[in-house]
Amino acid sequence: MRPAAIGDCGEGDGLWTQRRGLALSIVTADCIPIVCGSENGMAAIHAGWRGLAGGVIEATLSELPCPASTLEAWLGPAIGPCCYEVGTDVAARVIAATDSSIASTGSAGRPTIDLHRAADLQLRRLGVNRVHRAKACTKCNPDLLWSYRGTSRTNGRNQTFAWLATAPVTAGGGAGSSGSDQCRGRAESKDPGRRS
Repeated sequence: MRPAAIGDCGEGDGLWTQRRGLALSIVTADCIPIVCGSENGMAAIHAGWRGLAGGVIEATLSELPCPASTLEAWLGPAIGPCCYEVGTDVAARVIAATDSSIASTGSAGRPTIDLHRAADLQLRRLGVNRVHRAKACTKCNPDLLWSYRGTSRTNGRNQTFAWLATAPVTAGGGAGSSGSDQCRGRAESKDPGRRS
């Protein structure tokens, strides 16, 4: 995990910041872009099967200066269980980090895993109770999203940008008051260079 700074922060699967107005950016193709935020900080996480099995969510959230119960999470587009067939060894590792409800058997008899469900389970076990999911599968939506498995592996990537507002934001859109809606990070998944 890396604290965010202006400029390129290098390779890694998690960034976090407490600095208002500093945009975090992560790049994905079929993995899940996750943004978690509260009034005291935010994190951007790149979570594929390896990261989910290896604890990337927990490691990143442990860097934030606020309890998980104060966070709200957004899970961006990722490859869905409809298209994500994996080997039994990969399925077993992700099941071990979550539970068996994230896996099923695909049409070819191989395991499929639900990365969104796995991330949601991990976030909730860590105490994040407000979790929002994008329903789009990257492989099923080639006109909108890049997919490592769905297109040439050398094609583009989806970019997620998130930042804390420069002033606390209330439910009514004003600045300066307290409450659970204060200072949510903003998340957008898109690639400005995306083909039309």
